[in-house]
Amino acid sequence: MKLLIQIVRSLSGHKAEIAAVRRFGAAALLWLFAISPVYADFNAGLAAYDKGDFAAAIEQWAPLAEKGDTAAQYNLGVIYKNARGVPRDNRKAFYYFRKAAERGDTKAILNVAVAYAEGAGVGQNYQEAFIWMRKAADAGILLAQFNMGLMLYNGWGTPRNKEAAQAWMKMAADAGMPDAVDRLAIMQGKKGTPPELMQ
Repeated sequence: MKLLIQIVRSLSGHKAEIAAVRRFGAAALLWLFAISPVYADFNAGLAAYDKGDFAAAIEQWAPLAEKGDTAAQYNLGVIYKNARGVPRDNRKAFYYFRKAAERGDTKAILNVAVAYAEGAGVGQNYQEAFIWMRKAADAGILLAQFNMGLMLYNGWGTPRNKEAAQAWMKMAADAGMPDAVDRLAIMQGKKGTPPELMQ
């Protein structure tokens, strides 16, 4: 029993897990191994990433990502999207961003929307891009609100709706985004840039 407690202390340092092992013995240890990362550690991956050791970060985060850790999933998406220590792999980036997005990570949701819009790692699909961009915009992501304005104004993935486009662009402009201020002025006819340059 003491060995089991020492193993749990060395792996997690959490009092609840230690109490469970004391109470339920080996069954609790098996449960702990099933729900907790044993060999993978998010903080170790973060430390490795900060040092530029991306292979070590991937080694730590990949098992966590497969177990549903959204931060690990998002970070792996960033590594593959930005070619950090590995060749750029938009398919892998999309895979991890989509997993994190499905679990509600707002930055991942935005990356999924952009991937669909650009066809990066997934077939280009403006309708899907619009759906995911709306989720990100609804979550308050400024860039997503700006993009909703552009998508609605230009009819990308949705019917054109200039009023809704202006409303989204105004949200981004009111939050202080300079590009949104300029685009809103164009949408409202207060600037002379032709509408086709709105892209």
